[in-house]
Amino acid sequence: MKRIKTQELKEERREKRGKEEAEEKAEQEYMAERKKEKEEKEKQEEEEEVEEGRDNMQYTSLSTSIPLPLHRHFIPRHGGS
Repeated sequence: MKRIKTQELKEERREKRGKEEAEEKAEQEYMAERKKEKEEKEKQEEEEEVEEGRDNMQYTSLSTSIPLPLHRHFIPRHGGS
């Protein structure tokens, strides 16, 4: 009789441990998936920022490459201020 109860207890513990391990594994997989999604999102946002930076560089590099007072054709025609 005692042997049957201990065997039942062992089976219950084994089932409980199996459930806990399955839940833990599912949680780890979920967290890994969330981390992967977050990294992909950050990478995509970074790429978009780089693209925006390139777009802005096209305009800013042209407008700021030659400051007007230092431009070689800039000659003040009026005696200054």
